[in-house]
Amino acid sequence: MIKKIFSLFILIVVFSQGNYAQQYNFKNYTFNNGLPSNKIIAGNIDDIGYVWFATDKGVVKFDGIYFAEISNKPTTAIYNSTSLTILGHKNGLTLIKNNKETFLSCKEVLSFLKKDDSIFIATTEGVFELINQKLQPLEINSTLDFSIIGKIHFTNNHFYISSNNGLWKVDSLRNPKTIQKILEKEIITSVIDENSLIITTHQDEILQLENDKITYKSSTLKNVSSLNIIADKLWITSLTNGIEIRDRDTFSFLQNINKYNSIGTDNVSSIIESEKLILINTLNKGVYVTGYQYNNIYHDLNLKFEKFSVNGNSIDSLLQSKKSIVLNYDQNNLNIKYKTIALRNPNKVKYQYVLNGVSSNWSNNNEIQLPNLTYGNYSLQIQSKVDETKSEPQILNFKIDTPFYKKDAFFLITGVLLLIIAYLFLEMYLKHLKKKHAKELMSLKQTNHLLTLEQQALQLQMNPHFIFNVLNGIKALGNKGDVTELNKTINKFSILLRSVLNNSRREEITLKDELATIKNYIELEQSMSSKSFNYNIDLHLNNIDSDEILFPSMLLQPFIENSIEHGFTNDKPGLINIEITIINQYIEISIIDNGIGIDKSLKKKFTTNNNSLALKVTKERIQYLSNLNSYRIQNIKNKENTTGTKVFFKIPLKTDY
Repeated sequence: MIKKIFSLFILIVVFSQGNYAQQYNFKNYTFNNGLPSNKIIAGNIDDIGYVWFATDKGVVKFDGIYFAEISNKPTTAIYNSTSLTILGHKNGLTLIKNNKETFLSCKEVLSFLKKDDSIFIATTEGVFELINQKLQPLEINSTLDFSIIGKIHFTNNHFYISSNNGLWKVDSLRNPKTIQKILEKEIITSVIDENSLIITTHQDEILQLENDKITYKSSTLKNVSSLNIIADKLWITSLTNGIEIRDRDTFSFLQNINKYNSIGTDNVSSIIESEKLILINTLNKGVYVTGYQYNNIYHDLNLKFEKFSVNGNSIDSLLQSKKSIVLNYDQNNLNIKYKTIALRNPNKVKYQYVLNGVSSNWSNNNEIQLPNLTYGNYSLQIQSKVDETKSEPQILNFKIDTPFYKKDAFFLITGVLLLIIAYLFLEMYLKHLKKKHAKELMSLKQTNHLLTLEQQALQLQMNPHFIFNVLNGIKALGNKGDVTELNKTINKFSILLRSVLNNSRREEITLKDELATIKNYIELEQSMSSKSFNYNIDLHLNNIDSDEILFPSMLLQPFIENSIEHGFTNDKPGLINIEITIINQYIEISIIDNGIGIDKSLKKKFTTNNNSLALKVTKERIQYLSNLNSYRIQNIKNKENTTGTKVFFKIPLKTDY
């Protein structure tokens, strides 16, 4: 008898629920209507009002009429903002920004949390943060870092993390200072309502926490998939038991929605609320849409600018600018899209625009083409309506800048520039003349100074002491009666005198003549000097004949004389190496002796006489000839011992062809 009464009671309840639910219309969208799959894993609403569905075959967005494909990758979670869309997958996530896709690898993505300017991602292996389009794993503690994170909430200045290892409370997701475990139970899902947190556990429990204390506890459906608070009702969805609706304040049972009374399945993954409509996402029957709880309430129309293109290039970021948009004069071909999502009556949405006071007719067209706009200020007002219900007008102000060549400033600047150019041209011309005159004057001064140096060099080249030694040697040979050596010496001396006198009249001689004079001079020194020495002349002329190379006369003699007179001693035989090399259009000269060194020779009192002055004049000649800081004279050292002197300089290569 009791069993019969109980069965009758169940039939009455089911019948009453069925009749109650049948008064509401449930519309079903499936693969046949444009969904990529009947298995809806997650959903979301973007800023414009499009409904996004994530399925095992990809992602679409829905405006009430069309399903537009976004991705064909299986997707587990969706995040939308004004400028960024993120699709979560089992193996990572896809960033969509400015129509460009970027894939980042990570574990399966379960949900997102936007906090201030940060985006946090809950995955099957810890929490990540998206920083500059890169994923950064967050180290919270050794347990959470490897846990399945279902949801992350922020309330009362703390983050609440629902995981398979319990419910956690942290002060920060980055380097937290305080970490508290609120519950030990495995959390399935959770939702924030004002200051309370409602959760479901793996033990099929529903709990309410206030100030981290359990204030309500009850059993609920098995395999809960989501919690939602809609119109002061708590909607609990299940992967196997449909939907259970409870009173939000008392948690008392109100109604079930399942395959027995309303929809054709018990496999519900989530619920979305949009425009006073409830969208029920299922795992095998697509999406059910109903006005349940809202049948007598009409929503406000929401109109948004969707796309802003200039000369065919999308510049949607300008739509977020709070200032008037300023475009260049040649950016005058505009395309503007706008949208009102009205899921109840999508085919009844009409639009009207007003451009600088001129209105269009109401139509279904949600796009305006503005080609070849002239420069000036524009105000575009858009409005939508469904039947007699109208949206709030949206206004977009923009300006096409005046061409620069039509601005008053252009004529003023052009005039000023012409005056400046004329002044600069005159200034440059005068500077050129001044520079030319200065260069000519400097050239004259340098030529005059070089002539003076050459005259001084000529006067100094024939050292009186050297002439005295030669004459004394000739006298001694005469006294000896050595006529052959006497004639030879007199002949060399006369040749040397003749070459010096002839060369003094010429600015340049051939290298061959210069070397002949130097050899004659050295051999006279060898025969007259009390010091024993030898010499070598080593030429590297790159196959150029020495009689084709022009060379300043008697440029080498002062250095050779310095080696003989002040570098060599009677203690050991002397040696002079003269090396002349042509490298990169320069003649490089090295004169190396094995004497006492330049430092010691300069300390001798006789270095202040004719020879030291000859070295100074020769150095200035080299500097004027070369215009390079290439002259150097230095000691040659072997460890701490001085073994000689090296003179090095280079002058430009000149030839007679």
